[in-house]
Amino acid sequence: MHHAGLPSREAIIERGLREFREGRFFEAHEVWEELWMVSTGPERLSLQGLIQLAAALVHLGRGRVDPARRLLALALAKFQDTPDGFAGLSFSLLRRDIAAAADRLAEGREIPPAAGLIDLYPA
Repeated sequence: MHHAGLPSREAIIERGLREFREGRFFEAHEVWEELWMVSTGPERLSLQGLIQLAAALVHLGRGRVDPARRLLALALAKFQDTPDGFAGLSFSLLRRDIAAAADRLAEGREIPPAAGLIDLYPA
């Protein structure tokens, strides 16, 4: 439901996507959390996954690999049933990229930069 003067669900999701794509993962997390708090059902689960993904990249940017890996795994689990097209994104590609990023972190060599590690491809 949309009330005059309040941003629409789509506008909030888009603002979070913009923040994420510009490498402002904490800000993306905060934006999506606004919508997550009033969401229900599958949408709530998918939004929680986006929040966890953004939080993982915040941790990674601070050099905290273990929390980043845990949050990537949680996000991936939340996205298992998210269809392509939710939030205008390709979740099949997102699941692939999260799994690849988690594998890369598990190898434990160098910490990759958070920005650019995972892309949000349009559906």
